[in-house]
Amino acid sequence: MAKSITATRQEILDCICDSLAEQNRPVCECYATVGVPMVSNCCECEPDTTGEVSISLLSVQDVDPNTFSVSARRRPCKGGQVAATFQIVLARCFPTITEEGEVPDTVDQTEAANELDIDITAIWYALTCCLDNDIDRLIESVNVQTEPSGGCSFVSIRVTAAVDMKLSLLDDTV
Repeated sequence: MAKSITATRQEILDCICDSLAEQNRPVCECYATVGVPMVSNCCECEPDTTGEVSISLLSVQDVDPNTFSVSARRRPCKGGQVAATFQIVLARCFPTITEEGEVPDTVDQTEAANELDIDITAIWYALTCCLDNDIDRLIESVNVQTEPSGGCSFVSIRVTAAVDMKLSLLDDTV
């Protein structure tokens, strides 16, 4: 059975952060935000702990329950499936060009890329296996980007999940 937006968002966030920790890739912060996250900590906050995961709500729409394609209901109060699309962002440290203009060692770049592969796999696992089986969801995209000079790398995932929009659920999510 679908849950409220808040409960669904929190379950997704918990599954992702737990999955990363289980793969020895814990993050400094796991949090919900509105819009583009203000990344404050993509590098080490504690020994062997780097980065942060954020989740934000992008949209809520009526959908076909079988395909999650957007649909219009002529009588919205008569039931149907509603889904919320969330943006998940993982920020991690990536080797940077030094103050002297030296490019990071290729071994360090390869190691950081391999670690990001582990992160993506852990997140994919969380979204496909960890979540309550009652939550219908669709992973729409996984994208990776970083600045050419290094610094923070970003994994951005869009996932759409069924949600329940009953007003009675509001008391359970505050």
